Amino acid sequence: MVLTERERLIISVANALTIYAIKRSENSIPLSTTPHRFVLDAIPESMRGGLTADTVDEVFTSLSGAQSPPNGS
Repeated sequence: MVLTERERLIISVANALTIYAIKRSENSIPLSTTPHRFVLDAIPESMRGGLTADTVDEVFTSLSGAQSPPNGS
């Protein structure tokens, strides 16, 4: 099964946001670095044309909402 361009973009954004969160928790990137800027710098140049702030926000919201308490409640 081949992924669409949008699916590849979403995966790249999710990966970049995960790296951003890890680096922020380690204090290894400046506080002034926004998630949007980090994602833009992290994804391949060939995908940047399809990237929007809304895409970053949607992926961020999905990742944040995917976290559930360990007991499932």
